[in-house]
Amino acid sequence: MQTSQTRPNAGTDFMSDADVLEAAGDLVDAFLATVRDQAPGSDILDTDLLPNTKARIENGIRLAIVTEPREQVRRRLVAAGQVLAQFQDDVGSRISLRPAVGDSGNGLFAAITSSHLERLLAAMEADHLRLSAMLHDADVAAAKRFGAWVPPGFHDDGTYNWHGHGRGH
Repeated sequence: MQTSQTRPNAGTDFMSDADVLEAAGDLVDAFLATVRDQAPGSDILDTDLLPNTKARIENGIRLAIVTEPREQVRRRLVAAGQVLAQFQDDVGSRISLRPAVGDSGNGLFAAITSSHLERLLAAMEADHLRLSAMLHDADVAAAKRFGAWVPPGFHDDGTYNWHGHGRGH
């Protein structure tokens, strides 16, 4: 089983597992900085604002979740990962979904057609559903991995027995 991945455009052919985890952490950190800077709220933003490709950020977040032992941190990563659905291709300028106070009604549709907006909203919903399922699966895998585990043969009363030997032997 190969434990390293081929790294394109790098000086070496392989990344160690530690390098992969570090790269995933860097992607997550860069994405979180973008979210802090952009403060998306309920708006739709262009993927050009992301620090890397959407697919790479998704993979980085998923890897960060599945390797994170602390449940609270995993929950925050899941929530942050779902914000990625608000970044869509071909948005252009930020689209605010809040009603503008005192607007004559021409502002949003002067810059974007209703069919384009409908396509973006549908893509955002599909991404949200897909990301929710993917990140939930990663969280469940981590919970199984890092949950309270008692090695076989150890009992609640503090005793143990060797494999293949019952308590009465």
